[in-house]
Formats: sequence, structure tokens, C-alpha cells
Amino acid sequence: MDYRKYEVWHDESKEGGYHHGLLFIPVDKKEEIIKLLKKIRKEYNIEYNHDFKFAGSLKKKFNSQVINNFLSVFAHIIKCRINYKKNIYPIKILKNNGPYRGGVETILELEELFECKFALLRIKDNMNSMYFDTYAKKVETTFRFVLKSCCHSMFNNENPIEIIKFYFDGDEHHGKKIDISNLIKGEVKEHIKINKNIDIDSRQINQRDDDTKILMNFVDNIIGSCRSILNDESDENNALFPLREIHERLKDNLLILNENSEWYKSISFSDLVIENENISFPDIFRNPQQGTLL
Repeated sequence: MDYRKYEVWHDESKEGGYHHGLLFIPVDKKEEIIKLLKKIRKEYNIEYNHDFKFAGSLKKKFNSQVINNFLSVFAHIIKCRINYKKNIYPIKILKNNGPYRGGVETILELEELFECKFALLRIKDNMNSMYFDTYAKKVETTFRFVLKSCCHSMFNNENPIEIIKFYFDGDEHHGKKIDISNLIKGEVKEHIKINKNIDIDSRQINQRDDDTKILMNFVDNIIGSCRSILNDESDENNALFPLREIHERLKDNLLILNENSEWYKSISFSDLVIENENISFPDIFRNPQQGTLL
């Protein structure tokens, strides 16, 4: 079996519940994604080493335009197929023609698939009902839940995955270093391989002086945007527009059931629910008659 190597980039949000966000990036596509993000930063005169977070962005027109562009890239890189005659997906970047002034110009044409995957796991009670004695153990355990569920459901024998590295946005708030054995323990299906030398980069964002800061910010922007669209937050500057179609299709359960969808099994939004000591992972837009991805 020819396993494709992936890295898993993780960030968290604690607004309106605890949220895990996991972005699966093929190693062979990582540098190309970084170049796309740098091109957007260059258009907006954002230094590559600048920490560009999502928090507060929906209230600022400049930040909203930048987020909109990042989300356009995100919406493309998680596609599993492109339904265009020319197989080209042009991203119409909002030009930065000065403060609060923008025209629209196509500056990116993405001609191939990236086959990234993304999962959001929401835990509404901030993990308070979980019986583990430390915060770190709660984070590590719930991360493992969503990691293994995504690997089992988003990949298969036709597109097997080998995970070679994890990235976390710091671990100081965990009270200890992340225990990588807690992230990967347990059995997995044959189309999943965990590299025997798997590593974790858990530097704080202010310790990052390389391109990992750009990708970590990207994941922060994605999870913040997904949380905001779920909570129906005010978006007067239309920052979240690139997610609207995905959001509507998720609500209608079309990305799980429709094999012809461009985002078929490429993205999931799920809850973690504990009832009578039993753990389940229902789809956030669940219908009792429908199945769930996780």
C-alpha cells in the first residue's frame, strides 16, 4: 500500500465551548500552500513573521479582507475533486489598494488538487464532564478521538495515510509537555500508518520564527472562522463568504452522502457528547435519522 505522508496541524478555541481544529496537510503540498499564504500576505503588506490571529477580525474591514482570502485558499485545498471544465479554480483576491479600499483581481489560479482534510470537534461544556484528572489528559484524549475518527472515515485503502508529524500551538497552558503516546495509542485500520519516528512541534507562537508561524496562523484563522459561522456571528464585512457554501452543504448532510461533491468527506463538524458515561460524536447538524462522519 502506497501511503501518502501527512502532517496534522492543530489549534484550539475556547469560545462557546472547547473546539479542536485539525488540518491534515500532505507533505508534498505544504510548501505550495505556504507560497499561496505568503502571496496574500505580500498583497496586504503583512510581514511573514507577523502573528495574524482571527480574534477580533470580523469587526475590522482590513482584517476581514485578509481572512476572506485565506478562507478562499482553505476552501480549495480541502477539495477532493474540481468540477470545472478547465480544471482551474481562480481565487479572486480582494486587492489591497489602501486602507478600507479594495478592488477584485484574480491573482491565484490553482490547477491541481491538494487533498487536505479538516475536522472541527466541539465540546460544549469545555470538557468539564470528562473524568480525567488533568487538563492536558483531556486535551490529548479528545485530540486522539478526532484524529483516529478522521483517519478512519476520511481516508481508505484507495488513499492511505501515514502521519509523520504533529503541530500544536503551544503547550504551556497544558501544564506539561504534550505526551505524544497519548495522541496515537490504540489500534488503527490498515490504511493508516503512524510513523515510528513521529515528532511533535509544540512551540508557542512567539517562539516561531519560521514558516510554521504562517501555517499555524492559517489554522487559527480557519478554526475561528468555522466557530463564528456555527455561532452565526455578525459578519458585516463578509469575511466568511468562502465558507458559506460549505456550511450550507454540511447542514444538509451533502458532504457525507454525496460522493460527487467537491468536498466529499473532506471536512466535518462534530460534537463530543457524554451521556451516562457513554461518549458519542454526533454531527453538529445532526438529524436522528442520519449517520455521522465521526
